[in-house]
Amino acid sequence: MRPNHVQKASDANDALRLVVDFARTGRLGPLYCGMSLEQVEDLLGPPDDVQGRRRPHRRRPRYYLWGTDLQLLICDDTVVRISVPCWGSDRHPVGLPAPIGGWRRPPTSRLPMDDVIAALDAAGCSWREAPEMVVDRDGPGRAIRTLETGVVLVFGPDVDGDEPGAWLHAVMKDFPDAAPGSPSEGC
Repeated sequence: MRPNHVQKASDANDALRLVVDFARTGRLGPLYCGMSLEQVEDLLGPPDDVQGRRRPHRRRPRYYLWGTDLQLLICDDTVVRISVPCWGSDRHPVGLPAPIGGWRRPPTSRLPMDDVIAALDAAGCSWREAPEMVVDRDGPGRAIRTLETGVVLVFGPDVDGDEPGAWLHAVMKDFPDAAPGSPSEGC
């Protein structure tokens, strides 16, 4: 095996491990729903961008963005949703801050649905279909929700258009009280 293939396999394993850990624990690295914005900023530094005002008003959630792909929905200075809405591919690797994945550079992040589901099953992470998530009605799109933590994983066609089948597109977790109508139900 050539060295760059070893690196890609290692990167994919790191990305898969992060996804499975998130699905099992409800934590994306050190981040969890319910932590304060101040705790997040202590960990990650100031956000790279904020949708709307700098500080959300009570019951008026705002998305705070770190890196190219981490979005935290903040309501009343509390994290109510953690999401990576575009997990990435070989050409567009997932961009998460270093404290989340521990990567110095974004890893190859193309994760086949079958590999993700097999890893969840091997880790004892129970899941069910999530028909409440509207995903690509006519294609290979699919969403699942973990039973213990409520993490949603969304799968669909390869974003680069290179490979057939379904691939991980997004991961997200809502604060337990926020789930039904989301994204701000619990605010």
